[in-house]
Amino acid sequence: MTAEVRLPGLPPAWWTARRARIAAVLVLVAAIAGVLGALAARALTAPTVPAPLASLPVLETVPLSVLERPQTAVDRLQMPADSDLVAASVRRIAVMPSVPSVISAARNRAGDVCLVMSVKQGRQYDASCASPAVFARHGVTLQWSLSGWSAGEEFVEQGYLPRFFVLAWEPDGGLRFLTHVVGQG
Repeated sequence: MTAEVRLPGLPPAWWTARRARIAAVLVLVAAIAGVLGALAARALTAPTVPAPLASLPVLETVPLSVLERPQTAVDRLQMPADSDLVAASVRRIAVMPSVPSVISAARNRAGDVCLVMSVKQGRQYDASCASPAVFARHGVTLQWSLSGWSAGEEFVEQGYLPRFFVLAWEPDGGLRFLTHVVGQG
């Protein structure tokens, strides 16, 4: 037989070993919970493209860093007049197919990221802006319409059919677009 030797004031050896196993299990559970929590947080904050926009064709791929490059004379050609946009921030990023619309990226006075469409040397334009945090998560979407009269002479000859456009600038830089001409398909 073996006799258990205990010093006064110390718990039995089996109790100390049990506490160590419980502590190890709790540390393991906390580590797994931390990893799962981090994965869930990453999934929730990852940039997403809304389903209706994800199927649209990509016109260009333009990273947000385009706003950091030096401005050129071409950037200023269709710059919107009398707007809340910071003139020095306007950068031409695309020309819409089959319409005389110049697409630019810019910042407004509040520091938001803006997607801008302009025609007629910037006298006619539409802009949509999103805060940098919203842009990083969802991008920015711009919708506008033109008729033959406002779009330019070549479209007057084709008739006054209104044209509706949707352009989305995604966080990954993709410019997705949709064109719908009323009375056609």
